[in-house]
Amino acid sequence: GQFKSTLTCSVCNKQSVTFDAFMSLTLPIPTNASCQIEDCIRLFTTREKVSRDNKWFCPRCKQHREAWKTMEIWKLPPILIVHFNRFKRDFDGSWLEKRQTNVHFPSTNLDLSKFVLGPNKSLRYNLYGVSNHYGSMQSGHYTAFCKSTYDRKWYKFDDSDVTSMSESSVKSSAAYILCYTSMEFIRP
Repeated sequence: GQFKSTLTCSVCNKQSVTFDAFMSLTLPIPTNASCQIEDCIRLFTTREKVSRDNKWFCPRCKQHREAWKTMEIWKLPPILIVHFNRFKRDFDGSWLEKRQTNVHFPSTNLDLSKFVLGPNKSLRYNLYGVSNHYGSMQSGHYTAFCKSTYDRKWYKFDDSDVTSMSESSVKSSAAYILCYTSMEFIRP
């Protein structure tokens, strides 16, 4: 995929636009008890102030200035990996705290067209994998849910145990990484 990053000088409004490729989409999580995946994307694309030690050098003003930065999605890839940024540093930066927010996400027909600026906005996605994290940064456990391309059923992988599961059980509150494939993507 591709991001569009825009920096705007807070003094003269000069803009600098860059495009950067991405392999996965790392999304912040709101502090609410629960949210939708779209809320995480809105939070990701929210304009933020660049200031203090990280001021931007404005080519028009010829000095470091406070600026506004906006990250937007220009283009989505055929395989979309979504990583929820569940770990945040505490107020003094000494340790990581896990956000327990339950992020609701669809298993079929994820439509992100309203978040895409580029020409190909019609990508819709189906879920094929979920990586879950249980516990804290210091002590935790991972499991995975994967949809078989052979029998189209969902399976839970927990260490050496593999069991079938219902599609409704895939929507876990412990979801850490989601793997989607575009409905338009043609597999070999």
